[in-house]
Amino acid sequence: MKSTPSKYFLSAALMFLVMEMNAQIDVVAISGQVSPGSPGVFSGTTEQQYYRILDFSDDGRVAFSAPLIATENFPSDFIGSYIYDSGELGLAAQYGSERFDSFSDIEFYKNGYIITGVNDRQATMWINSGGEFSSIFPGDKSDEINLVEVTALGLGLSDVRASESGFIFRGTQRIDGRNKVDMFAWEGEGASTGISPLKLIDDVSNFSTDFDINDNGDVYSYSLFSGHSILNGGNVYSFGKYFDATPDGLGTFAGYTETSAIMNERGEIVFEAEVLEADGQYTRYFLADKTGNIRQIFTDEGVLLEDGRRFAAMTDLGSPLIDNSGRWILSGAIGNVGTQEVSYAIIRFNTDGTIDSVLDFSNYSDFDESVTFASNGSIRINHSFVGVYSSGNGDLAFSWVDSRGDPLALYAYNFDQDSLKKVVSVGGTQIDGSIAADINIYSTDSFASGDTLRSYINGVGEIVFQFQLEDERVGIALWSPGNVQALPKKAKTSGVEIVGEEAFVDSPNDFEAVSGSRIFLRATPVVDTDEVQWRKDGVVLEGRRGRVLVIEEASNSDVGRYESFYEVGDTTYVSEASSVTIDSESSTELINISTRGYVDFGARVLIGGFVIKGDVPMTVLVRAAGPSLVNAGLSEDLLENPQLGIYSGNTELKTNDDWGSGEFIEAELSTLFDSVGAFAWNESSKDAALVITLEPGIYTSIVSNAGGASGVGLVEVYQLSSGTVGD
Repeated sequence: MKSTPSKYFLSAALMFLVMEMNAQIDVVAISGQVSPGSPGVFSGTTEQQYYRILDFSDDGRVAFSAPLIATENFPSDFIGSYIYDSGELGLAAQYGSERFDSFSDIEFYKNGYIITGVNDRQATMWINSGGEFSSIFPGDKSDEINLVEVTALGLGLSDVRASESGFIFRGTQRIDGRNKVDMFAWEGEGASTGISPLKLIDDVSNFSTDFDINDNGDVYSYSLFSGHSILNGGNVYSFGKYFDATPDGLGTFAGYTETSAIMNERGEIVFEAEVLEADGQYTRYFLADKTGNIRQIFTDEGVLLEDGRRFAAMTDLGSPLIDNSGRWILSGAIGNVGTQEVSYAIIRFNTDGTIDSVLDFSNYSDFDESVTFASNGSIRINHSFVGVYSSGNGDLAFSWVDSRGDPLALYAYNFDQDSLKKVVSVGGTQIDGSIAADINIYSTDSFASGDTLRSYINGVGEIVFQFQLEDERVGIALWSPGNVQALPKKAKTSGVEIVGEEAFVDSPNDFEAVSGSRIFLRATPVVDTDEVQWRKDGVVLEGRRGRVLVIEEASNSDVGRYESFYEVGDTTYVSEASSVTIDSESSTELINISTRGYVDFGARVLIGGFVIKGDVPMTVLVRAAGPSLVNAGLSEDLLENPQLGIYSGNTELKTNDDWGSGEFIEAELSTLFDSVGAFAWNESSKDAALVITLEPGIYTSIVSNAGGASGVGLVEVYQLSSGTVGD
């Protein structure tokens, strides 16, 4: 990390905190902190825009402006500009100093920085290199290009952009009695090659402009009416200008947005534009480069994802971005056509237009219920994200906001690692001993510049942001990812989901259990599969496989919505959800009844009657034991092959012959037997068993001889869900 000589910097306490996820936050500046370069302190104003982030470098330096409270030396409130570097805070410029009446911008340049402003109504620019200031304006070139400052109109030497190849800036010239804004470049290490105009834009009163320069010396500029321009080696290529033909020749550019583009190190930009075609006006997205090539890469029709959902870009969420590898990034929403399923997403596309990576907000519980639907189908936006910023190296930063646009949290995302991390949250993160009450990462400038869109996150994933605390102090902080753990994804299956009768013959019923009793849920898939899993409130229950879910000693922690699901290829089949509740008022219940008798052929059957009381259904396990009675201590005259039937009056409800041949395999039933305390059965025996859910009423269980030797049989009824059962 670069450092600046202590001659211009005072050592400041490195204040930090450890967040819930072991992240480090360095407080760059905060209300009440003694400022360097004067005996003043930073103001306690709640107007965050006075704490303005000007630049943020890959080595962690932060340039910013901040208000100071009036002191004896400075009898009125004023604003200074500062550089934060490696835990040290230094003064860059101060109003009323010998160099500046006011200043406009600071840009890091090589091992120092550039600062622009006004002194005695004269545009002025200085370079600080190695702790020493040298003046560009006023200077030898001042008279040649006639830079002026007109305070009433707010014109003059203003924004500056720098890279390893040099720097560019905007300045106002007085030409033939008129103020004109030009763009200028300073190439190389200093004045050796001089300053030369790159492009005359137009009268400043008619446009708003932005610009940038990359390390290769390619220059980007933007104007509302002139569109996007890339300057490369003296060649100027313009794109998206009013009435120009689109690349495919099917339409003309018919509108503009107030958002400039980002230029990467390859000299490429991605931008949105309104296009007029024969059948109407549409929103299109284009990629242009420094050789003059332009192509359409995306339309307002969106793109179909592999899982059948459609993605639509929405520039009000975040401007189109392009990284240094030429992959473009779009923000928007994804959903299924014709359904009330929609979530936000940020997608990175490969250079050939295929999808590279998807940040799907529905994968994270932090963003649940961001969009809801009324009964009439209208959409309600509860939360959204704005201000997507890119480092150019696969890292993003964005704000999560409520329906009014007030920030709730800041997040960092890395496409290459598919890693989403929470930076800071309102009401949840402590900074300098107080809880964050407001945060800000997006620009409040009149227009967002390409440089600004990157200035809040640097090439190593660090993020700088403004904050306001509950004790009303304000300031600027620097977040370092450190050992921060990525947010876990929700247990969610991929691909298309089919829910209900097309997935399960029987879905689990709602279940009310007495505290301390047993919970029993059952689901029967439409296909023959043992790979059935269970999840509670959307989270997979590890180790809970099979068509039966039994939870012993129910407690309040078991309350929730339970679903069973299985996968076939890319399709997930899900049961209807079962709502489990707990009745804390415990009661004594009979959970098992049984009777034993001799079973022969014909009418000589074993009958066990039972009654279900109350007003809710009950699920019961009914067993007809014969051969396996050896495990209960009997060995002679055992019924060889029992058959079991459940009746309501004369109506047969369900039958079973051989317990492994029904809806459950033997392994599932053996687990169920063990959970209710029933004695074990021999594998592949001829005993019979079934599980059935019954409404309150009178029922008969009949054990008959399905073939083989007659003998003693046992019929048992076990209660699996709450209710009252009687002999």
